[in-house]
Amino acid sequence: MTEKTVRALSVTPVDIHVGKMLRSIRKAMGVSQETLADALGISFQQVQKYENGANRVSASKMFEAAVFLGVTPGAFFEGLEGASEAGVPAPLADFFTHDGAMQIAEAFPKLSPSERRSVTNLVVSMAND
Repeated sequence: MTEKTVRALSVTPVDIHVGKMLRSIRKAMGVSQETLADALGISFQQVQKYENGANRVSASKMFEAAVFLGVTPGAFFEGLEGASEAGVPAPLADFFTHDGAMQIAEAFPKLSPSERRSVTNLVVSMAND
């Protein structure tokens, strides 16, 4: 292999970030590495390598993981430096790294407009205390 090929195959900080986000989203959804691996047609060890940043996730596997986990592929890039310039609002960039974030994101649209206002006011009030 040439030096250029080796560099092209090296894992980058972006790959590491994508792996961390994969882990965070998977855990927030309550999905095991084994279950995700089965859905993607890979071994759970490969999922571990993705999440630890040892291997980069291909675009096709990233898309399959996003579909399975019920997020957009862009969710894996949230919080990445420069993501705000790419159209990800700064407060949202960190959202899916927190426990319960996916449950909140799924439940919120099911509330009535007045319930959403109440929940929003409650959360903002609690965050400001």
